[in-house]
Amino acid sequence: MMSAAMLEQYRKMTPKERFAEFRALMDVAVRALEVLTPEERARRLAAVDRIRLASKEALLRGLAAAEAARVSRHEG
Repeated sequence: MMSAAMLEQYRKMTPKERFAEFRALMDVAVRALEVLTPEERARRLAAVDRIRLASKEALLRGLAAAEAARVSRHEG
């Protein structure tokens, strides 16, 4: 979580500065993955895939519920 001061600093950045910050963070993430064992890297990437899938499923459930509510309002 970013502090209020960090958020304000980020808001003042130019798009070029924001991209440079993003690249620096990605470089750190890639280096962190490179030092892991292949097994640990695979475990962590699988966990990310599970989280991504769970997020998509939750979104689809929410959309289905919203659509069902919309249809029920129009039918009644």
